[in-house]
Amino acid sequence: MSNLADKYFDRPNEPDFDICRADFASEYEILSIRKSVKKPKTPIKRLQTLNFAIKKRCNRSDIIRYPYFNRETDRENYYENLLFLYLPIRNRNDLEKPYELFYQIGEIFDNRQQFIRKVKDIVYENQRKYEANMKETGEAESLFYELSLNMKDNEWAEIVANKEKNNLWSGEIEQEDNPDFSVIHKTTSENSFVEMKQTFSTTNEIRPLLDSMNHEQQEIFYYVREWCINRLHNSDVEPLRLFITGGAGTGKSHLLKCLHYEATRIFSRKKHLEPDENIDEIHTLITAFTGAAAVNVGGVTIHSAFGISTQSNSLNDHLSSDKLNSYRCKLHCLKLLFVDEVSLIQANLWGAMHSRLTQIMGIHSNTVIFGNVAIIAIGDFYQCSPVAATGIYSSLLWSDHFEYIELKINERQKTNLSFSQMLNRIRKLKKKENINNEDRDMLENVINVI
Repeated sequence: MSNLADKYFDRPNEPDFDICRADFASEYEILSIRKSVKKPKTPIKRLQTLNFAIKKRCNRSDIIRYPYFNRETDRENYYENLLFLYLPIRNRNDLEKPYELFYQIGEIFDNRQQFIRKVKDIVYENQRKYEANMKETGEAESLFYELSLNMKDNEWAEIVANKEKNNLWSGEIEQEDNPDFSVIHKTTSENSFVEMKQTFSTTNEIRPLLDSMNHEQQEIFYYVREWCINRLHNSDVEPLRLFITGGAGTGKSHLLKCLHYEATRIFSRKKHLEPDENIDEIHTLITAFTGAAAVNVGGVTIHSAFGISTQSNSLNDHLSSDKLNSYRCKLHCLKLLFVDEVSLIQANLWGAMHSRLTQIMGIHSNTVIFGNVAIIAIGDFYQCSPVAATGIYSSLLWSDHFEYIELKINERQKTNLSFSQMLNRIRKLKKKENINNEDRDMLENVINVI
């Protein structure tokens, strides 16, 4: 016995029937060829091989019913169902596995418009006809799923209380929103895929940081900005490899936030240059070795961003093909990666990052490192080093590949130059070197004053 899908694939091979399965179910009535219809208001068309005919409904559309799959827990079935419903196809084999990757980056020829289009755009165009408020529904579903997994019952009261407090402090101030990529991450289990997506921040948050940059920071800012503009218009531009260092108080984190904002703002223009560009694509990403460092700069940990085991810091535990495809779907447009607190990173973790980016970008070449993604590393090798491991400075993926820039102006001690210079001398002391008497006296005087 044939079902609706069988009848859909057996529909007439005519331009009027280059429609998705949802349109077929909603707009057409299926008739037995044995049933006679007197004076039909719309033409009756026979299916190609099955003993059925179809007739377009007059002045109404039927309500479609379809199975529901949770996008968070059953991703492949979710995307398969989405494609079968809203992508016009003639054969089941027109859909390519993995379905999520095909949905995200696949392209097909649109018979109605007579040119090649992105699968995602066609699906969205058809989906919005049947799923009202689908964006809000999807966001609510994701939020509810996240909360139900990660929250304790008594935390609901804290959310409500904090929301009321924020309302009191926010007042009536209106802020202009500009797109800035940060990362929302959630985990459902220790080894699950980390969901990353684009969010928005306000210009009022970033403007004070931009206005307060010193001349050293500004020089780096405009250098990176120029590279981003060149990369936006020319994908063959050599990837930027930059190491920004400096002592405590020189504004490394301050500069990172400014660079990330500007790079993201520039790359978000791509959707204006190319109308079919997806606004949710991640072009820039901030990572750090520890969770605390990642939170401080609005990023995610290296391990969660690239699915690297925290136990081995390597790729010994290979990702399943489904998870790897999920990372490809999210990060295939990544152009600029920020790595904060780089002094903490072990050499083998640095190599694992290179291998994972190579897998994600699909670039396998002995002359290309990190999947041709630009990297800005930020940190201070005079600060904490990896625990019981070798730092990245011993890696072949570090030496001779990164341009070195040092911030020397100490913003925290800019009013006391001698004290700032003393702190920098202590910063550079080797393990067995002693502090000189003048510096010791200065420190003791400060302690006595306190």
